[in-house]
Amino acid sequence: MCEYSLEDVPNRPAVVGDQLVTQQIGEFNSIALVDPAKPDCAVCVPHGSKVIISGMLPSPSDQPTVSTVVTGTLERKVIGDRAYDTVVGPEIEGQYVFLNDFETDVVFTIESIPAAVAADIGAGELMPA
Repeated sequence: MCEYSLEDVPNRPAVVGDQLVTQQIGEFNSIALVDPAKPDCAVCVPHGSKVIISGMLPSPSDQPTVSTVVTGTLERKVIGDRAYDTVVGPEIEGQYVFLNDFETDVVFTIESIPAAVAADIGAGELMPA
C-alpha cells in the first residue's frame, strides 16, 4: 500500500507486529501508514495483510464516526479505471473503507502479511504497490 502519490517519500516495508498510525504525508497529503517514531517515512503494507485497527473509524453512511477496535484486511478495490487502497472486514460498516477516509492518528497493528510477500521482503525485494 505505497501508492504513486507517495513515490517520492522515504518508505520501508511493514513487518508483523508493527504499530502504525495514519498520517497525511507527501506532496498530495495522502493518508499513509507511518511509524510514529518516523512520521516522515511511509510504511508499505502489502495487500492481503491482516490488521487490527484502533481509533476513529470512518462511516460510509450519515452516521457519526465511532471510536472502536476492529480487524480487517488491506485490499485494493478497483472502481472504473481507478484503484483505491481499502480496509475490508465483516466488522466494518459497508464492508470496506477507503484508506484516505481515515482520520489521522488511527492505529493499525500488522497482524499478518501474506507468506509469499513476506518471503520477498526477507529476500530484499521491493515492496509491491
